[in-house]
Amino acid sequence: VSMTFGLEPDDQIIPAGARLALMVFSSDGEHTLLPPAGARLSLDLDGTRLELPVVGGAPAFAVQVP
Repeated sequence: VSMTFGLEPDDQIIPAGARLALMVFSSDGEHTLLPPAGARLSLDLDGTRLELPVVGGAPAFAVQVP
């Protein structure tokens, strides 16, 4: 089964030099249906995209990452 879905956005300003991590969970019991015990979930990293807007846009990003 292949699924495509959007995630709930969260507006944050990350300090310069901080590290980011993308974590995918299936345990949000308040907002999702939990898979049965022992269910196996996988993530296709080649088909995965993460978009992060940068304050100041592309010009600001180019200054930080030459």
